[in-house]
Amino acid sequence: MDFHRRETLQRTTMIYIGIGTFLGCWVLLFFVPFLFQGRPLAELTRLATGVIANYLLLTFIFAAVSVVAALTADWTFTRLRRLRPFQPKLGQILVRRGYITEEQLEEGLALQKMRLGELLINFGGLTEAQLDEALLRQETDENRKRLGEILKELGYASPREVQWASERVHQKLGRILVGLGLISKEELRRVLGRQWYGRKRSGR
Repeated sequence: MDFHRRETLQRTTMIYIGIGTFLGCWVLLFFVPFLFQGRPLAELTRLATGVIANYLLLTFIFAAVSVVAALTADWTFTRLRRLRPFQPKLGQILVRRGYITEEQLEEGLALQKMRLGELLINFGGLTEAQLDEALLRQETDENRKRLGEILKELGYASPREVQWASERVHQKLGRILVGLGLISKEELRRVLGRQWYGRKRSGR
């Protein structure tokens, strides 16, 4: 859903909330005298002398309440979408808009979960046997060296390979997809700028 359609949906939703609130106020008004007949609360519906003046005043009050309800609902929904649990998933947005396929998304997510050793096995010359040896040495190392340092000492990975893998450990999905050449930086900025409902059009 692009920005203009989302903005139209936002306005339409506010209109429906306002109309619903306005009609709900009138329904409640007509039920109050029956529910509270003979009680002081029933007199609350008589705000002005004269039937016409009273209904005009009530119409103005209900319209104001409807506008406040619509604005409050829109403000609440916009703020909720900015909270992490309610944010749309970037990968899902990219697939839905046709930037990447489901298979490419799975590839990016799998890469995002890989650790340094797994990255070097999949994209470098490291073998599983070499990784196991390095991990075993890391466990017994008194200085608690990082895995990358041990791999360089053993000659199983070059400093450049270790640096490359270290930069990609727990990397954000967007940067991974850009690094794989699946989307451009400009496309990523454009999607991130419109990721939240109700955000301004400017990219982030």
